[in-house]
Amino acid sequence: MTGVQTCALPIFLLFLLGFWGLVSSEHENVKAYDRLLLLEGIALFFGPVANRFSAESWRPPVGRQLLLLVFMGLYSSTGLSKLFGSPAGWWTGKNLAFAMVDPRFGNTALGVWLSGFAPVMRGLGVGTVAFEVLFAPLVLFRRTNPWILAVGFSFHLGTALTMHVGTFPWVALCAYPALLHPDAARALWGLLRNRRGLSPK
Repeated sequence: MTGVQTCALPIFLLFLLGFWGLVSSEHENVKAYDRLLLLEGIALFFGPVANRFSAESWRPPVGRQLLLLVFMGLYSSTGLSKLFGSPAGWWTGKNLAFAMVDPRFGNTALGVWLSGFAPVMRGLGVGTVAFEVLFAPLVLFRRTNPWILAVGFSFHLGTALTMHVGTFPWVALCAYPALLHPDAARALWGLLRNRRGLSPK
């Protein structure tokens, strides 16, 4: 880690604390893709680009750590606001059903159709809260990291298909590869490299 990165880290941790306060005050705002893109860009600024395809090279973890803090803050704040703000509406699925027919950010054909199935809405509502609340602890560990990111991928893809939330799902998903645990990322790169017949570097 360079001296610049070491000095800048406390500053950005304070910045992320302010970000936590911002998203906590906005509760379930689903159109914050502009701020998320800015935070991703700031975090990735600390990620080195040299030897990016070498699984053996050591890379400073500051960029990934900042991204983890951003997404942990994002999901935790929205998940906890659902859990403590209006739990009954999420356990029954009514909140999600209403969101899917909301004229501001709902009203897709698939979303309106799904909103009529109470058991589906109940399962998706509970699943949404569980994913957002559990993301922070599960993303940190090698064993659970790929699985919670797979759930997150399904979550954002489902949001893109059932709601009008701009580019938020794609802005979030573009950062997911950097959230992979380093061991999982090396294993995935090794698998892809072997399938493509690339010689190790």
